[in-house]
Amino acid sequence: MNRITNCLSSIPLFSTGFLSVYLFLTFFSILPFCHSSCPYNVQKESHRCFEGYNTQLTALQKSHPDTLFSGVNIEVLRSFCSAYINSMKCIQRLKTDCPRQIATIDQALTNLEGAQEELSELCSDDKIYEVYAMHLTCFYNEGSYSERCFRTHMNTSKNLLSHLDEQPLEMLCRNLLKTLECIQSNIAQKCGSEAGDLVPKLYF
Repeated sequence: MNRITNCLSSIPLFSTGFLSVYLFLTFFSILPFCHSSCPYNVQKESHRCFEGYNTQLTALQKSHPDTLFSGVNIEVLRSFCSAYINSMKCIQRLKTDCPRQIATIDQALTNLEGAQEELSELCSDDKIYEVYAMHLTCFYNEGSYSERCFRTHMNTSKNLLSHLDEQPLEMLCRNLLKTLECIQSNIAQKCGSEAGDLVPKLYF
């Protein structure tokens, strides 16, 4: 999965958004952590920091097969980002309370497979909810075209996403870029440039 994340990060304007989350991210847990001192089992607590995130990611994946290219419900997006931000706050509290265990705590972050920076960027942009909500209907109407872009350039469908990692890296990068350009060009034309600017964040 690192090879794909590296590929995405090498392409200008790419952010690891919900398509990448759907493709590559795995599940972990977050329980609200409220201790003021270092817990006995730091490793266990650090993984528990992702329980709420895990719940919201599961909800996102359950809805995504039908909405992958037509737009995610704005409240699903908001809830997912809220859970992600809470998980990062939980991890930071653990690091503050357990400064000698930072390496152990960071092990829980490896499951994000390098997507932490992009997810933080996506979920810290409050304006994205407003802008996305304004254009959600258009995203939905253009969903079939967006899926056709993916099917054409990736030579697969949303039901065969597990095979993407089998492609040579150079080909994967090239095909992802073509897919992005195809989707973004159409969305910008049909929904406006503001909606087009959202495509790299929402899809990749």
